Amino acid sequence: MTDEMEKNITPERKIRLIISIFFLSVSAVLWVFLFFSFFFQPEALSAATIVPPWMLAVMGLFLTLLGYSKRVRKPMVAMIGLWLVFLLVFAEEPWSLIRFRSESAVAAWESDRRQGKAIRVVSLNCAGSEDAALEAFLQDPDIVLLQESPGRKKVEELARRFFKGESFSLWHFDTSLVTRGTLLSDPAQPLPFCTFARKTRRSDHRMVVCDLNFSF
Repeated sequence: MTDEMEKNITPERKIRLIISIFFLSVSAVLWVFLFFSFFFQPEALSAATIVPPWMLAVMGLFLTLLGYSKRVRKPMVAMIGLWLVFLLVFAEEPWSLIRFRSESAVAAWESDRRQGKAIRVVSLNCAGSEDAALEAFLQDPDIVLLQESPGRKKVEELARRFFKGESFSLWHFDTSLVTRGTLLSDPAQPLPFCTFARKTRRSDHRMVVCDLNFSF
């Protein structure tokens, strides 16, 4: 910048330029800090990753836009691009939407499910409602986890209706579970807010099923 150009900059423009550089600098430092936190995930910075990445990206873009000025247009555009990269790399929501819309992905999942390589789990707080429990079973699940479960009779009735002879149900007044497959061992004594069982699927893959309700 020449001396003549500097003389043509009014005090107001200088202040605006300083403010723009300040906000862009804060945005850049925040981006570096968050990228490091999410990429390397050091335990000391775990608190920084609690906030969803898309919210952090919105915050960063907001700071970047606060620094708008014609004199820093290129750095601002670059900073916007960096925040979009951060969003695409670390936010799960965009990729989950792509998977949701992909018919091939759905078909592949259904194929894996038929082969016993994938399962569908439905968890629902029924607030004691039998209709709510029915809604959970209508989603064609392999495992149903019910919190604030309806009565034992209703849960066992739904298990027989939807899972036929493959069903195993474990009722508790707070949490209940219904699964397809064979029970490997007697369920542990349920806690007031927890129902626990070990089971195997038809493909002999073993798993632990635990239904929790933290509203106690």
